Amino acid sequence: MRYGRGIAFAFCLIALGLGAGPVAHASRIDVDQIGHLPANLFDEGNGLPDPTVTTVAPAPDGHVWVGTMRGLARFNGVRMLPIAGPDGKLGGTVRDVVVTPDGRVWVSITGTGVFVLEGGVWREIGDGLGATHALRLRRFVDAGGYRLFATTVGGVHEWVEGRWVARPLPALLAGVEIFDVALEPGRNEALWVASFGQGLYRCPREGDCEPVVPDVDGPRFFEVSSVATWAEAEQGHSVWIGSYGGGVARLKDGRWQRFHQDNGALASNYVHALALQDIGQPQPQVWVGLREGAARLRGSRWESLEYLSRLAGTRTRALALGSDAQGRPQMWLGTDSGAARLRLEGNWRTVSQLGRRGNGVWATLFETGVDGSERLWLGSDGEGLARFDGDGWRYWTQADGLPSPTVRSLARVPDGSAEGQLWAGTWNGHIVRMVGERLQELPTPWRKFEREAVASLLPVGRNEVWVGLRQGGVAHYVDGRWRHFDPADPANPMRVVSLLQTGSGADTVLWASTIGRGLAALRDGRWHFYGREQGLPDDSFFDITPLVDAGGRQVLWLGSQSNGIVRVDITNPQRPRLVTEPVLPEPPHPYTYGIVRDGAGDLILCTDYGAARWRPLPDGRFDVLRFQRSDGLPHDECNAGALEVDAQGRVWAGTIGGAAVYLPRTPTRSPVPPPLQLERVTVDEQDWGEDFAGQPVVLPVGTRSLLVEFALLSGQREGLNRYRSWLEGLEPAPGEWNDTPMRQYTGLPPGDYRLTIEARDYSGTEAPPLVLAFRIPLPAWRSGPALAIYAVMLLLALWGLIRLRERHLHARETELVDLVRQRTDELESRGIELRRANEELTRLSYFDALTELANRRRLLERLQAEWTIGLARGTPVAFALFDLDEFKAYNDHKGHLAGDEALRVVARRVEAELRKPHDTAGRYGGEEFGMVLPGLDLADAMAVAERVRQAVLHTDLPHPGSRLGTVTVSIGVAAIVPRAGLSPDLLVAAADAALYRAKQSGKNRVEAAETLE
Repeated sequence: MRYGRGIAFAFCLIALGLGAGPVAHASRIDVDQIGHLPANLFDEGNGLPDPTVTTVAPAPDGHVWVGTMRGLARFNGVRMLPIAGPDGKLGGTVRDVVVTPDGRVWVSITGTGVFVLEGGVWREIGDGLGATHALRLRRFVDAGGYRLFATTVGGVHEWVEGRWVARPLPALLAGVEIFDVALEPGRNEALWVASFGQGLYRCPREGDCEPVVPDVDGPRFFEVSSVATWAEAEQGHSVWIGSYGGGVARLKDGRWQRFHQDNGALASNYVHALALQDIGQPQPQVWVGLREGAARLRGSRWESLEYLSRLAGTRTRALALGSDAQGRPQMWLGTDSGAARLRLEGNWRTVSQLGRRGNGVWATLFETGVDGSERLWLGSDGEGLARFDGDGWRYWTQADGLPSPTVRSLARVPDGSAEGQLWAGTWNGHIVRMVGERLQELPTPWRKFEREAVASLLPVGRNEVWVGLRQGGVAHYVDGRWRHFDPADPANPMRVVSLLQTGSGADTVLWASTIGRGLAALRDGRWHFYGREQGLPDDSFFDITPLVDAGGRQVLWLGSQSNGIVRVDITNPQRPRLVTEPVLPEPPHPYTYGIVRDGAGDLILCTDYGAARWRPLPDGRFDVLRFQRSDGLPHDECNAGALEVDAQGRVWAGTIGGAAVYLPRTPTRSPVPPPLQLERVTVDEQDWGEDFAGQPVVLPVGTRSLLVEFALLSGQREGLNRYRSWLEGLEPAPGEWNDTPMRQYTGLPPGDYRLTIEARDYSGTEAPPLVLAFRIPLPAWRSGPALAIYAVMLLLALWGLIRLRERHLHARETELVDLVRQRTDELESRGIELRRANEELTRLSYFDALTELANRRRLLERLQAEWTIGLARGTPVAFALFDLDEFKAYNDHKGHLAGDEALRVVARRVEAELRKPHDTAGRYGGEEFGMVLPGLDLADAMAVAERVRQAVLHTDLPHPGSRLGTVTVSIGVAAIVPRAGLSPDLLVAAADAALYRAKQSGKNRVEAAETLE
């Protein structure tokens, strides 16, 4: 609840991060239960061989192995690297992959066999399984390390001392697919066997296997896809089972519990995968992969992961629990749309997407009732008022008494009752009060109209409230009586955003942030205004937060329209003054709505493009960490008036995509340095990775190029990893930090070198550096003996020249001939230099420096050349023209430097989708690109264009000005078999017309040209 009259209470509450003390509570809000997990999706654009992911296996070294329908890949924190394996045998459908604690990687390929990677070498180990491949590979922790099992059609085998040993199974399971096994350890060790068609079996080490059938009602349960055991806190094990058609079941102490679509637990009864996560509670968090999406059980509540919009409705085939470099847990999902990584522990959690069709959430209020139960209130744009408590979500709309579906402000007003009364301010200028579970409108004196809104509600005492209005200024309510400071009087403020009262008695001051008139202060019955004319950097401010600085000064922290966070010292409220020291970091965007201090003492701010954490350092500087949607925010754009800190120090924020909560994470130990891995070393296009395991390395004489690729396995926010290097022997000092995980050197002279590579993750934690020492020997002709021979030969030559000159000293004719020869040599040398310069100019005239693609001249010349070939051979030629949608808006929002970077990213994505070396992509002009596609008819060219469109869409370049929120392209495609009398200009014109239709039809699409006659 938000109460408070005096400055002492307000400053102590915020500066110390304190509120009401802990109370025995009836129900607490589990943020991890209602919070949406931030996710990253990796698909073909990130290097996956196929978007359908069948299995995922995180490795102890930080890599993640991903199996797809068309091969195996390894994620190195930068991209997915396809792994061909011996003779390309790992390029088929990956049935399962497991990584054991000793670092070995076990892979089953459908119809090919089972393989293991050990010591950098793949070998086949399928002999003894009695099948071409394993359906499932399962690893279980054992006192001696681990135990590995493989299932097949009709069989279960264990890897024992380098070979597969069959486990006895009932005759009924012969010819039946065994989809999973789970080990129940202990003196009564047993193996649980999941079969497709014959249900679940328990096979003890001593004795026969017995079928285990649920004895409670529910859908069919004989097609068992997954099984896992859980060690109960008291004793024994419970068993969790996933069924294809029967949902999920739990067996504990002989009692069954079923979860399925019929009892509302799951959205689908078809379970593909099941995983148990230890969250420090008696019951695990249960994850299930479904035919349509995924879900998790936390406590007693099932939650669908349908909020992962890019995965909504898609099949989840695999689940795997991993962690980042700091040990924070992650869940990997293998889906038909790629591999998704969910961060299970992080700062931000989206708690609601209320209002996302409009401007999201305008107001948040987190409170603890007198009975200890917690409640979260949200005011939205267009979807009314919402409350979350122990009973879940409840919503109030116009049908429940709301005058408007848009709620702009919320406050709990003391009225003498135990909990006070909830007030809500709405669009059009109305105020409603909660009476029981109904809303009643409070009569107010100001005019109601479309652009009006109650922007701020500030309770300062019993039945006393200050009200800030979007257009109508300020009003004061005391025991049913109103006083309205009419903005028609220029002495009063007009467009008010936020209110704060400080002081008490005769020293009471009401502060109001306004749009256009700066910071307003009501003292002694008169308003005073502080803006640019009074020395502040802005005239428009948003949220007001009082904080006490290290010197004990009372400082207002204001969000501003164009200057980030502005600080005003109000120790003497008669003379507010601007605070400029210490210097604050740059916010994610200068249009900053507000800032608060969380329970860990960090400053959390929200802006028009992202949020940030500023952690004060002893030297007066700040450790800065920025957050975007990929970190758990529902949207990058926050809302004014929707940032508050609860009694637990958590920060609740409203954005135009919904509401989120920031969870302070106070480090309990020093960060663990993430591993920096050497991925590949290429010398003159030959792989030398293994050779660099030892030091130093002697490279071949005459080495022309050296390419070193590496990756920092931070496990999250890899796009913020930074690298720098120092090649001693060539460079005088380390280079600048950048985001490129590779270094390339060409033309290195002979000598001894030492390459040091450093890396740090998004938090600034540095990894142990990589050091590569190598030597490029001198060629034989530059050795010592050779140089001695050259010296002797030079002396002999000089002697011969002298003798020759003496012999012809008096021959004028010979001197003239020598002079002519000398001049001729000079002219030839200058001719060579001129020819080289002309060749370089020709090359530059074909090259676009920004995108590194062909320029327009080169593109059209290539089109003409392919036209000539098509005319001679009778083969088709296709041409595609496309540009970035709403690119001007992108530049307006993010600046031209960001626009240039977007063009480069799009160019790389386009280049990756073309057939090399047949196709040519080039920059046609501005944000417009062209593609020459020889040999393709219209249908094939349309397919290439669609791949390009999808690749750009999945690049995830945020685009605040686009309705999709990301950069997209529209493409026009034309194709024809060249004929005499026609010109390639016909193709360009047709593609341009098709591009125009794509733009007119809604953008982000591919449009074919009309038939070319």
